[in-house]
Amino acid sequence: MDRIKLNIRDLAEVRWAGADFMKLGGKTLIYSGGNTHERGIGILLNVTMAESLGRWCPISDRVVVAKPLNLGIIQVYAPTSDSEDVEVEKFYEEIEKAKGYLKSQDIIIVMGDFNAKVRDKKIEDVVGPSGIGIVNVRGSRLIEWCQINDFIITNTWYQNHPRRRWTWKSLEDKRRIYESYVRGEDYVDVARLLNVKRTTAYNIVKRAEQNHGQIERPRGGHRHAKVTDAMRAVVHAVVEEHPDFTIRNINRELRTRLPQSPAISQTTISGILDGLLVTTKKLEDAPAERNSDRTKQQRHAYATWLMHEVQETEFIFIDEAGINIWTKHTRGRAVRGRRAVRVVQGRRGPNLTMTFAVSNVGGLIYHELTEGGMTGQRFNEFIGTVCRLYHPLNACFVIDDAPAHRQAVNLPLPQNFSVRYLPPYSPFLNICENAFALWKGNIKDSLAEVRDQLLREDHQQRMATLGQLAEQGTAVVTLHRMQAAFRGMQAYLPACFGLDDILM
Repeated sequence: MDRIKLNIRDLAEVRWAGADFMKLGGKTLIYSGGNTHERGIGILLNVTMAESLGRWCPISDRVVVAKPLNLGIIQVYAPTSDSEDVEVEKFYEEIEKAKGYLKSQDIIIVMGDFNAKVRDKKIEDVVGPSGIGIVNVRGSRLIEWCQINDFIITNTWYQNHPRRRWTWKSLEDKRRIYESYVRGEDYVDVARLLNVKRTTAYNIVKRAEQNHGQIERPRGGHRHAKVTDAMRAVVHAVVEEHPDFTIRNINRELRTRLPQSPAISQTTISGILDGLLVTTKKLEDAPAERNSDRTKQQRHAYATWLMHEVQETEFIFIDEAGINIWTKHTRGRAVRGRRAVRVVQGRRGPNLTMTFAVSNVGGLIYHELTEGGMTGQRFNEFIGTVCRLYHPLNACFVIDDAPAHRQAVNLPLPQNFSVRYLPPYSPFLNICENAFALWKGNIKDSLAEVRDQLLREDHQQRMATLGQLAEQGTAVVTLHRMQAAFRGMQAYLPACFGLDDILM
């Protein structure tokens, strides 16, 4: 592709299941496949085309559409001549569906393998004089579609030598040549009409005779049929159920579940995983209750309440986050054989706790920085302060079920305030998480400028310096960002309504 300076390359018979895009050696591959590792198509884009890619859509395992720049690229892989007419018509309907994703002013290019032959004579402005031999049924359908949709078959307009116009001989042509031989006719003349070389015709007849009249032997031997779709499905299921399994464990589980299947090596298992686009990555532990039925029902109830109250209620999310006043480099230099040691004022100090009250209407309406962790008394006092300083028409405090928060529901609140607990294991529904991410990011940037100063200061001085940075960092928690976080939180509500698993 680089050698001949191609920007876009079409791929047929990718044989990958599903649809996705990936980076391959600096290029971008878009592919679309079915549920099994059969057929499948792809579009390979160089860096320039990939950067200008606007959108793409997998239609089926025979059609995919992509839109780089003002081009509309439709990659296709048509049914063969042995396919039923219903499948062929479905294929052309999928092309029409792909065209619907493009604009009228786009330059539409339909490329790929149509498994068709068109005649070697000009037909209007559709087929050029450099086509292939005798038109077949699939070629007639292609010509008809091009005439209706005002397309031209571009490769028939390039004057190439006949032997460079195609390399594949269809099964239909091979059958015609051999049947003429069986009938005692001059099969070489038939081959010439089909634009098949004389030596190729000899080989077709010779191989058919050797195979007792069978035109084409079944492809693939024992090794090709060794890994079945059932085995791939089991490997995929094992990875989904046990992401921490080694390749040896996966192979052992495969033999347990499919004892009648042939034994395969760990290298073959690795190849199956590559075909399934399974890679190794950092393994995270998720509590079993995170997506339990009880948690999903609580998320559903919370989402229902939120949508019912969103027009009339202001939501005030309250949560806390801690930082430690002791910050230091963890690596240093020393002579080989000796430890790297530095002298500091104390080995570790207490935590600072920042508590936010963040609203979808007022942004950060109140915050409080304290030394030490959060307690129930401190949390209740914080809520009381917010009630005294902030006076909305109708507001609800939204909090998680941390131990320090559990007495808040029993507080005597003004009539315009209420309390609602978040469902468990649902930080994505708490916009305080976004606020703390912004706040901590600002503190880390500021610490880079005063880190050496902190190392020379004692406990009280470090406390004052870090407290000052923490107060300054609250400026990044703006109303605009919190409203955006609230909209982002609402994007999870459909999954809550659908009782779906949500992994964070």
